[in-house]
Amino acid sequence: MQEYLEKLKITLEVDNITRDDQQDPTLLVGLNRVSDRCALVRGRNSVSFTGLVHSTGEQRLIVQVEETDRAWSIGAFKIMDVKIHGVSVGGALMRCSYVPKYDDDFLGLNPDMPRHMDMVLHVGNRGTWSWRFDGPVYNNKSLNIGLW
Repeated sequence: MQEYLEKLKITLEVDNITRDDQQDPTLLVGLNRVSDRCALVRGRNSVSFTGLVHSTGEQRLIVQVEETDRAWSIGAFKIMDVKIHGVSVGGALMRCSYVPKYDDDFLGLNPDMPRHMDMVLHVGNRGTWSWRFDGPVYNNKSLNIGLW
């Protein structure tokens, strides 16, 4: 018996813009929960994985920057595109948010740092980036992805 509504092949197009004096980010990705791990190389990266939609309604593509013992030296990256079954989500990509993670010492010196940012595609700190969409996508008229 099938225990999900839909299986999605999700590809995240990422440009790793880490400087030479920084550590390349490793991403933890998944649909509604982290399920896969990918170490970025410099330049353009395609991160693909399979995500399962278990219920109707809002779904979240989650991208977390993996913590390391040298977290302060993790570089930056840009989310260039999200594709579902090879089809770009286009302008719907802006339905994203980013929650940066700061060290307590840093926040003590910079208490006005943003805790949550919408429509952010440049991730320059540890934290969690997510993109929201309604699933299953074969019923999502705004994405035009699925069976016709």
